[in-house]
Amino acid sequence: MSKEEKNAANADAAQSQQIRVALNSARLRTSYANVFQTRCTAEEIILCCGLSQPESLNTQDGGTENVLAVDLDRRIVMTPSSARRLLLALDSTLREHAARFSNNCPHA
Repeated sequence: MSKEEKNAANADAAQSQQIRVALNSARLRTSYANVFQTRCTAEEIILCCGLSQPESLNTQDGGTENVLAVDLDRRIVMTPSSARRLLLALDSTLREHAARFSNNCPHA
């Protein structure tokens, strides 16, 4: 068996093994976000999250100006394959949400 065939056989065996995932949420923090900004490099996908709030600011001429203040306070950096898994997980969750709550949700 050639080296390439051995590597392919090892990869197939690794894919067929089941791995138990142990989630630890002891340090999990919750924050609300309604604004998102994405960027990418060759190796990474970057998701910035934050909160927007409308504000009225005083102008120099004595008037007021309506401004949407955005505070980006979280950055998640991931590989493209992790970003694809996130995309699939969000799509699945949104489909589940629509199926369960579409009659009760005014924003669906």
